[in-house]
Amino acid sequence: MVRERTPLRERVYNYLKTELGKGTLEPGKYIDMELLSSQLKISRTPLRDVLIRLEVDGIVTIYPRRGVMVNPVTLNTVRDIYQICGALESALLFEVFDYIAPAHLRTMRQIVDDADEVFAAGNFEQAHELNSAFHSVFRGLSGNDFLKRQLDMFYQRLYYFPKRKFDSSVVKEGELAYWRDHRTLTELIEAGKRYEAANFLRDVHWRIKEDYAKQFHVLGGGSASEH
Repeated sequence: MVRERTPLRERVYNYLKTELGKGTLEPGKYIDMELLSSQLKISRTPLRDVLIRLEVDGIVTIYPRRGVMVNPVTLNTVRDIYQICGALESALLFEVFDYIAPAHLRTMRQIVDDADEVFAAGNFEQAHELNSAFHSVFRGLSGNDFLKRQLDMFYQRLYYFPKRKFDSSVVKEGELAYWRDHRTLTELIEAGKRYEAANFLRDVHWRIKEDYAKQFHVLGGGSASEH
């Protein structure tokens, strides 16, 4: 018998992401614990332990005697995540700046060029895979694993809980604007402008575009009244 090597928390995380992506599990809805236990082939006790950890991450809320609900994403949630990611990632970039070599810059430029082709083909969803690859070029140079785990957690929360929507002109223009930021950031790094690059990443690239966010994310939980 082959032992499952994927950590339990990651298996639950991936399950929730898949079910949300398929539309079979909606933000604000309760999780079918029996089905989840069956799908993951685990008992309810270790499953509950993992869900407690996911509650700390803000993914779910456990209601005693009622069940476990997937938290909806509100506009305030998105604002907060952008602010946190901007602060963390700019600090990381500042730290690793001297280790960014010409080969890294070539990779970053190639990813931006690839994104241009993806947008031209109308495949906006694929661009998010390239977005992750772009940021991973300099993130991977950091030895601060704790910081990187925090960024990964917030990135997952922002882009996978729940599934994103790409069907409006506002979202498409927002995507193009964020990718223009990538090209600018690459140019600042190539010019050796450490402070300018870190500040641009925090204050421009990770500055929320609220009209974009409202249409890009499936918002819930009172977002309509948030300003």
